[in-house]
Amino acid sequence: MTVRTRLLAVPALAGVLYFSAILAGMPGFDHRVWIFYTVLFLVWHLLLHVERPALIIVIAVHGIVAALFLGLGSLIGQWTGFAPSLAFSLALGAVSTAVARAVRVSPEEVEELAELAEQARRSNEAQQPEPVPEPVPEPEPEPEPEPAPEPQPEPEPEPEPEPEPEPEPEPEPEPEPEPEPEPEPEPEPEDEAEKAIEAALEALEAALDALPPEAVRQADLVAAITPALGSVPLDDLVSALFVRARNGGLARDHMALSVLITNPQVAEQSLGTGDSDAAFLLILAAGDDKALAHWAGQSLAMLEQVPDAWQDMPEDEAMREAGETMPAARDGLEALIGRRPRWEEDQQDAAQ
Repeated sequence: MTVRTRLLAVPALAGVLYFSAILAGMPGFDHRVWIFYTVLFLVWHLLLHVERPALIIVIAVHGIVAALFLGLGSLIGQWTGFAPSLAFSLALGAVSTAVARAVRVSPEEVEELAELAEQARRSNEAQQPEPVPEPVPEPEPEPEPEPAPEPQPEPEPEPEPEPEPEPEPEPEPEPEPEPEPEPEPEPEPEDEAEKAIEAALEALEAALDALPPEAVRQADLVAAITPALGSVPLDDLVSALFVRARNGGLARDHMALSVLITNPQVAEQSLGTGDSDAAFLLILAAGDDKALAHWAGQSLAMLEQVPDAWQDMPEDEAMREAGETMPAARDGLEALIGRRPRWEEDQQDAAQ
């Protein structure tokens, strides 16, 4: 079974689980059935989700969700007068949970997909030709200063009579000179530059860690990343945020990567590296639909300023499949796909 099929199967099985809860509530609300579905929803969360918030919060949330679906089923049952088999409903929910656990995309597979995306980005960087430095013009020679006029000799004074020589005193022994202290070696400029880069990256890590892990604002992400743009080489900065997004797995880190990759100046300097495609694959493999919708919106705005960045974007078919898997990102991805024909027309007009 392909990764795409498995990504589509898990939301479908979640829908089956919720539908079974509605069926189980149609005979009437029963507190024992409510306890069963609360536990079943909790098992689903523990088996399929990587995040581990406080257990009491998870239990409370799933208890409320189970009560809502059972209550909805009870209303439907009273309105229609239809009451399906309770055993069938419970078995349907348990089987859908077990199948979802078997077909889910594991964190190890997500890690492998992220590594493939990173390798693709590095291979694209390696294929880019190095820029040829422009020749530096030689400075013009300065004119030689004119020689100063020679001073005329003054008349010599008349010699005075020499006094009788006095006996010379015996010379005192000169003290031995103290050895001069050895100068301390000056720090090399390369060491100072590396320390400055490390300090800037540590400041970036601290600024991102201080933001909320999920509901993070765009302005806060821009404020955290902007200082590093002027003090860290672009390749080091992009690699640092790719590693953080791959290892952290939080929406904050995925959105921070999108903010950097879709910065117009960064996109223009990184043409041909495939960074946008690599970021898309990483977020898609993590299953973060909100971060993927954010990436799509940021990319659409960036392409208005840097049209040539389309060469680094994923294929339309890949974005279309991602939109089917993640409904929250579908509108943004479809808008991005619809923008490509305009770019191709602009390219044809420019060629003519």
